[in-house]
Amino acid sequence: DDDGDGYIDNYSGWDFADEDNDPTADQNIHGILVTGLAAASTDNKIGIAGTGFRSRYMPIKIFSSVDGSFFQGYEAVAYAADQGCQVINLSWGGANAFSYFGQDMIDYAVLEKDAVVVAAAGNSGKFENFYPASCNHVLSVGQTDNNDNRANASTYGYFVDLLAPGQNIYTTTDKDG
Repeated sequence: DDDGDGYIDNYSGWDFADEDNDPTADQNIHGILVTGLAAASTDNKIGIAGTGFRSRYMPIKIFSSVDGSFFQGYEAVAYAADQGCQVINLSWGGANAFSYFGQDMIDYAVLEKDAVVVAAAGNSGKFENFYPASCNHVLSVGQTDNNDNRANASTYGYFVDLLAPGQNIYTTTDKDG
């Protein structure tokens, strides 16, 4: 732990689920797909261009390599904020799963560290609260279909701030083929 932050050799991110410095997605590549949409290199004439011109990203893994279970997502939010991340994406959550601890971690990231927290609105197709997207100070994003209408699978409600393309879109992956 050369920098004294409590994480050994975390120069390329951190795996909260397996508690090591290898945040490689091995059970679920959803985070890689979202990262590609946001931060794929632009102006290089290969692959795709991300929406965030000259963006950088920090891989943080919260799903176990053993069984894919979720682990320490809100601790990862605080970690990202402490590491200086300006935008923190949360592509996970649950319906009606409010957590005071989760709200506190989001408040810390947004109000204390000046980060923007973006979260997926969910994929139930129902009118319901989905957390952390329904937390205060979170930019909640649902998905549209190919006709720019709310996709049938997109969770919706008063907490959803905006919709973005979510079907038949090109992005990145770490898998061959």
